[in-house]
Amino acid sequence: WRCTARGRRWFGPPGQPQYPPEIWYSTYYDGDCQETGDGCPRGCRRSLWSESFTWDGQRAEIGGGPLPGFRSNVTIKRCQTVVLDVDLNVQLFSLVVWGTLIVESRPGANVFLRSTCITIKPGGRLLAGRPSPVLTGTQSKRPPYVDSYPAGSLKYLGDGPFLGRLEILLSGDDLTTAPQCGGFSGRKIVNEGHMALHGARPAMVWSVLRHTAAAGAWKLTVQGDAGWQADDVILVASTGDDESQTETRTLLAAQLVPAPGGGWDTEVGLDAPLAHAHHGETEVHSGHTLELRAEVGVISRPSIKLAGVDSDEASFRFKTMAAFDEGMMLLARGRSVTELSGVLLRDGGCNQGKSVTCKRAKAFVMPMIHVSSKHMAMESCVLIPGHGHGIVASRGIYRGNLVYGSATGFSLGGSADARYNAIFSVRDMGKNLDYTDEDASFGVWSTSSVVVIGNRGACSTGPSYRFSSFNMPPAHFYNNSAHCAALGLTIKGSHTTPVQDVTLWRIRHIALWGYVSSDTPTFNNVRLADFSMGLLWGGLGADSVQHTVRMQTVLVSNSLFLGRSTTNPSCFEQVGILLPIFGTADRKSTRLNSSH
Repeated sequence: WRCTARGRRWFGPPGQPQYPPEIWYSTYYDGDCQETGDGCPRGCRRSLWSESFTWDGQRAEIGGGPLPGFRSNVTIKRCQTVVLDVDLNVQLFSLVVWGTLIVESRPGANVFLRSTCITIKPGGRLLAGRPSPVLTGTQSKRPPYVDSYPAGSLKYLGDGPFLGRLEILLSGDDLTTAPQCGGFSGRKIVNEGHMALHGARPAMVWSVLRHTAAAGAWKLTVQGDAGWQADDVILVASTGDDESQTETRTLLAAQLVPAPGGGWDTEVGLDAPLAHAHHGETEVHSGHTLELRAEVGVISRPSIKLAGVDSDEASFRFKTMAAFDEGMMLLARGRSVTELSGVLLRDGGCNQGKSVTCKRAKAFVMPMIHVSSKHMAMESCVLIPGHGHGIVASRGIYRGNLVYGSATGFSLGGSADARYNAIFSVRDMGKNLDYTDEDASFGVWSTSSVVVIGNRGACSTGPSYRFSSFNMPPAHFYNNSAHCAALGLTIKGSHTTPVQDVTLWRIRHIALWGYVSSDTPTFNNVRLADFSMGLLWGGLGADSVQHTVRMQTVLVSNSLFLGRSTTNPSCFEQVGILLPIFGTADRKSTRLNSSH
């Protein structure tokens, strides 16, 4: 025994190895150490996952072995940093992070972090990689510890995106109770601290066709230097009447080719010929430019994956995702900070038809990502929910993401800021969170702060853009587009600001639909093509209760209503503008037909 600064300790006989060795951890005081949670006045301790002494004090919880094993309940303690420095493929029961867990960025890493639940507590951190390029940021002042990195930890994060392969795989089911996460915690990541995952990503997750790709084509060209490469898996959006013509292909090769007017485009070779034609043309009509181009996106590249899975352990089985229609969920709460780039998220959300989680939330459909915190930044990510909505958020910044196969792709409100995102193949899965309209590419609880700019919707069984009301400043809504949908843009509620700068084409039913309380709805610079009905506006006519008539005006200006495009015409029976006028006894309709 010997007295040390840390108290009386056993060092063993002279000449024998010390237990525990003095060098199994390092102490640091800089960076987040004094700002995480209540602070760590005695300093913080950094050690490796592969070091057995890291797990002293929780041997029973991790199964009694030297390292966390099958069905372990792992805790990263406050004032502690653990570096996951080895390849891993073990099924944990739960993981709770009070301190910091860093997944070391190293070439060739293969880390499969399996658990039924992961909870990041206030002040806790789950980190992998660093963003390149730097993220746009979050919208308001962040907790100080989030931007404080101890010097000794930076080498484990690396200088850029995560170099190896990291998969966070959530199992369990809607009734799973984990010892540390609590009840109904299966397949859930709850972030109440700081979660920053940055994987490798192409320069552009999605782009649009430069030219029409004919049926039978073995190659196609997209706009811009996309940074795509051989073995990438791509989606090519349908430009027909529904999503049945959306196709998936694997790239055999990619090269840069000169773009018209300068710069570079990306030409790719496919592993199989296209079964359908995909449109990529520009048309000009009466001074209005129509961009009729299919979206193409990469869905395989991100080097970090978050997914719901079915447990494959014979002694650790739960109801399958298919059995109760529920997958993985990421819940960002409180003052948490969530930063994601180059991340693939798949098999998430839930449906109330079978899921206890959805029934407890009194929601017919739940999202894969639910953001109620102030701080969220998500760029160049791919979401493939399969069981519910993509993202429901009242805050956060969302840039250049791709969502495929969801109910509503983005449900936005508050001060959420969504720009240059692409939504492929929206499928109606039931009622939404707070109103009963069909699922949409973008569902917006309209406020004067929400931002929707430069987004695209490619195929929807319902609307492409659905608004509970429309009172967005012009600077917050422009350059949006959608096609291959049942409805284009719908408004139900109030309409106080102009709808402008939106392109809606190949719409099976109604391009613009509204039933609002406002007397002066206004549309400016809208471009509609290949629709069954251009504008259908309800709520006009006498008040059926007061039996009074008031002045009502629907103003459409500087806009294009094109019955049939030149290069990809539809065959719908068409009406340009239909204004149903409601009286106190019956209803009449006024039709204003397009002249083109």
